[in-house]
Amino acid sequence: MPTEKVQARKTQYTWKHPIIKPDGGITYLTPRLANISQSPVTIQVGYDKEALDKYNKDNGASYEPLPPSAFKLADAEGNELSASEGIRVPAGDFSAKIMVKVGQLNSKDFPANKKYAIPLSITGASNYSLIPSQRSAILLLNRSILSSVAKVSGGEGIRIKPVGMHTKAEWTIQMSA
Repeated sequence: MPTEKVQARKTQYTWKHPIIKPDGGITYLTPRLANISQSPVTIQVGYDKEALDKYNKDNGASYEPLPPSAFKLADAEGNELSASEGIRVPAGDFSAKIMVKVGQLNSKDFPANKKYAIPLSITGASNYSLIPSQRSAILLLNRSILSSVAKVSGGEGIRIKPVGMHTKAEWTIQMSA
């Protein structure tokens, strides 16, 4: 059994808060080897809902997993990765970047009142063993929310009667002096 190890980071979970704009967003993960590799190493990364379930339980959170169809994994140059091919760490290096591209999240399938995360785990690495407690990365997504705003000026007062808004799942109103 080889003594080399591979990890997502030096903590049990890696979490990031990438901002996902209405048209999508990009962030990066960096799987690392425990030392500089003498030969190329391929690291496989896969979707891991169980890691998110554990994260939610351990942190009193309620993130829902973003389905794999809503994001893509790619190498640093943008070439899409499949789970079987993985990311390649060249000889003489100890890490490689994985690009995580999230597509547009429509409000029908992904309501803004829910919190989403992408749970990923290292599933294998050529000639390296995994450190079980350091193989998961949870990307906690923050979404930009666009909203229409009415500007009202003048007058001594205002009377508002929202029509039909109380039946909508999401709406806000803010008044400032």
